[in-house]
Amino acid sequence: MLTGSLGQKQQQEDPCQTKSRVVGDAEYCDRYWECVNGRPELFDCPNGLVFAGKHRGVTEGCDYPWRANYCDGKRQANPPIPTEHCDWLYGIFGHETSCTRYWTCWNGTATEQLCIGGLLYNERARSCDWPENVEGCQKHRKYLR
Repeated sequence: MLTGSLGQKQQQEDPCQTKSRVVGDAEYCDRYWECVNGRPELFDCPNGLVFAGKHRGVTEGCDYPWRANYCDGKRQANPPIPTEHCDWLYGIFGHETSCTRYWTCWNGTATEQLCIGGLLYNERARSCDWPENVEGCQKHRKYLR
């Protein structure tokens, strides 16, 4: 059992006692422990991502929180760090004025993406989708309901 930074005891698995040498934090889904030189060391996922497991996710074992139930029973330790068009430094976000466009954010840099072939960006699915599956698209005149 490891001791948290505030000194309270947590049911935290020791990464140095596991085959992968990496384990998710017991309390926060955006933190993980790694065995470094025989000692457990605490790491944070990049802002907006959560721990998915060693060699998983989009970077450093971290992934988008909506891809699976990574945060079930846990909370995030780190608040959002927003930049222009990005709610978090990493993520996929709907466009402010268009239903055919969306933003991918990587380390706070937003890249505008376009849905093709008559598809609209579905904020629930976080992907392009058929117009009949996209509720409440009031941003783009052609698709007013």
